[in-house]
Amino acid sequence: MPIFKDALVVSAYIAGDVMQVQTSFRAPWTEAMQFYADKLKAEGWKVENVMNMGETGMVVAKKDTHQCSVMFGKEDKFSVAQIMVTGLPAK
Repeated sequence: MPIFKDALVVSAYIAGDVMQVQTSFRAPWTEAMQFYADKLKAEGWKVENVMNMGETGMVVAKKDTHQCSVMFGKEDKFSVAQIMVTGLPAK
């Protein structure tokens, strides 16, 4: 899974078939939203939705049995992205 340039990983975990990563960065979240839409597509994901809802945004993509949702917003002086991938293989 790609991580946006200069992003700081704030938290990450895997539980069952779900991976979640939260990042924080200084660039506008709309720039990160375009990055994820482009990068996921380039890596073979089918981007199903790219939504700009004003103060927040979301990219939703699927690949094989996996789904990726990336939610974007603003928190104080920083932009944030929360990346969630489901359908990971069970260990």
